Amino acid sequence: MDDTSPQWAAPSGDPATPAAEPAPITSVVIDTPPKKSRKGLVAAVAVVVIAALGVGGFLLAKGGDDDTFSLEAAVVRASEAAGTESRITTEAMGQEVSITAEMGNTSKVMHMEMNLGDSPLGDLSLEAILDGPNETIYIGAEFFAQMMPDAIDAEWLKMDRAAMDAAGEDTSFFDQIDGSAQLDQSAMVKNAKSITDLGMEEFEGEQVKHYEVVLATADLAEIDGILQGQVESMDADLPDEIVYDMYVTKDNEVRRVTSAIDLGVTKVKVDMVQHLLDAEPVIEIPSGDAVIDIAELM
Repeated sequence: MDDTSPQWAAPSGDPATPAAEPAPITSVVIDTPPKKSRKGLVAAVAVVVIAALGVGGFLLAKGGDDDTFSLEAAVVRASEAAGTESRITTEAMGQEVSITAEMGNTSKVMHMEMNLGDSPLGDLSLEAILDGPNETIYIGAEFFAQMMPDAIDAEWLKMDRAAMDAAGEDTSFFDQIDGSAQLDQSAMVKNAKSITDLGMEEFEGEQVKHYEVVLATADLAEIDGILQGQVESMDADLPDEIVYDMYVTKDNEVRRVTSAIDLGVTKVKVDMVQHLLDAEPVIEIPSGDAVIDIAELM
């Protein structure tokens, strides 16, 4: 953006100017400053959103088992719940990211809050609403204010896939919203090379049964798209197998899932805890003056 201020002409009728010496009239052409490109802003938001999507709803297949502490029954129950509350902690390359989220299993709308920890830009936090069916993401303005004060003059920045496509932006990260890049526990159980019952443990004051689930890395894309994306971005060497630890409650809920994979260049750790909801969470979609479309800033 050109920071040069336009030079305005002095008013010719100023009473302080002697009549014999009228102020000169200067012709000024004022160019409209070009819009500042926010392509870098779009890219930054895309990276953050993709990193956060691992907390999404557990989109699982139907099936059933009435036993207690049953892994098979638990992955089915998750698919039948009205929604989920989740918290996830990931660690890679010495950086820890923590996320809390709630999602409706019917609406496929998710609200999340994310802390990026000690990132290169400082201790950043982010609030977002993901409207899966309408392929729209709303990012809270405070996230941008941490990096660029007065970046947007609204409470939420709207990222609409259709509008961004029309503007020629890369919108491939929207493909992650439909659940295809989330942890699919049903696929984990279905494709497991082995499932081992490691017995009872206590987690956060609750009795849980600990299962070790071993999967072939070749099946990673079908089971854990987020981890698959991280692996691809690091161009790392993969082990042949990935071990997940799954913890199931007496009421057949998958309470916790953890994994750790050594990529050579780094070890990626994921610790996810979830609670099922009896009612669909009410997540209000921002609208009106509270929203500015990112297409207006590009």
